Amino acid sequence: MSHTDWEPEMTEPRSRNGCRSERFLKTIVMPNFAAAVDAPDDERHMANAVLTIDACIGLIHRDLIEDGHHNIPSRDDNYRDQLAETTLDYHLLRDLAAAYKHGELTGKKPRLLRTTDQMSTIQNELGFLQCGDELGGNILIVETSEGKFVRATDTLFTTVGMARDLVKMLTTPEPA
Repeated sequence: MSHTDWEPEMTEPRSRNGCRSERFLKTIVMPNFAAAVDAPDDERHMANAVLTIDACIGLIHRDLIEDGHHNIPSRDDNYRDQLAETTLDYHLLRDLAAAYKHGELTGKKPRLLRTTDQMSTIQNELGFLQCGDELGGNILIVETSEGKFVRATDTLFTTVGMARDLVKMLTTPEPA
């Protein structure tokens, strides 16, 4: 699936305060996501995508709170922890974003990675090769603390999809 298939449709926000997360997803996240997918071995594009997707989750949290969703944690970090429990890809993205921001994660919170040194560029080969990949090209992979290797762009696709679903929940008019 191409990143161009992921272009969110802007709608009239249901939220009383407008939908900041929808605007951020369209204008900030999606261009960074597209750049990372188009250059799967470029750590600068990956860092931009990871950090902006994670920031979008914070905006989604704020929009949900302002829209009256009281069944979610009031604190942003607790909301992120809750999401990380539901999807391994968001857990990995959240940890990677924190590692970019803090250098090394030394706290007690369970982490899938502790430092960005666990991300590396490899030649794209069997096991990671996907339809549409450039033959002989390179990709970024992440080695989790458990020794599992994950293609970095796979994590982006899943978490952008999750962010889009959450934004859609905020922007879809409630049935009359």
